Amino acid sequence: MIFYLFILPFVSSLNQGSQVPLDIENFSDPICDKHSECISCSFEELRTFDVCAYSGYYQTVFCTMRNTLANSTQEISYVSSCFPAKASILSSFSWFFIISAISAIFLVYNWRILRNKKIEAQQANLENIIKA
Repeated sequence: MIFYLFILPFVSSLNQGSQVPLDIENFSDPICDKHSECISCSFEELRTFDVCAYSGYYQTVFCTMRNTLANSTQEISYVSSCFPAKASILSSFSWFFIISAISAIFLVYNWRILRNKKIEAQQANLENIIKA
């Protein structure tokens, strides 16, 4: 807990640029608002941002915290992963992977059927040769 109190102001200052670091004890719990709708991640964003890797969609969230000592507020924004209301839970990559796996299983199944038919035909030919 003590380590968290020492690290948080430093990490917060890195995330917020040149703003004054937060003293977490002086602020109330954050009140957060979703600022944007769920937006589909582009291909470049899927490769670079961790929030896009989870669902393929992201949204911006703004949080406001009130300072209990001084009568001021601090705003923080971040990007989080989200699921759109009308879209599928599976991303396009997940669908591609599922379809590829089903296709591979289907191809292996058909290959085994054809291989068994070929082996049966060869065995029938050998039986005919032996009988003759």
